[in-house]
Amino acid sequence: MSSLKHLAAATAEPMPCGDGKPVTEELIKELSRDWGGTPETLDITAALLERSKIGFGKYGTVLRVNNGRDCVNDLEQELLDALQYLKQARMEGKKIPRRILVELRMLSEYVEKRDN
Repeated sequence: MSSLKHLAAATAEPMPCGDGKPVTEELIKELSRDWGGTPETLDITAALLERSKIGFGKYGTVLRVNNGRDCVNDLEQELLDALQYLKQARMEGKKIPRRILVELRMLSEYVEKRDN
């Protein structure tokens, strides 16, 4: 097993601040361009907008670039949480909805497209 010293999953991040470019609307543009207007894509973009509203209510701002937080650390924390929720669902015998499977595929393809 590799060293976990790099793992900042327990690191508290400051409240977001700044006036960088909003992330959600850019992401929705890319998803719509790359995935088209499928029912799943429309559902996912609607869910992203809803999550953005929730984030605004919680943090007083939408997700923006250069917001004072470590976005890679935030990503890792969220992915670790997602793995645990997936395991919990499997242990409880719950079926993973198609929309979530599409979201996972989008995420995987998005990473490969941008980082390779």
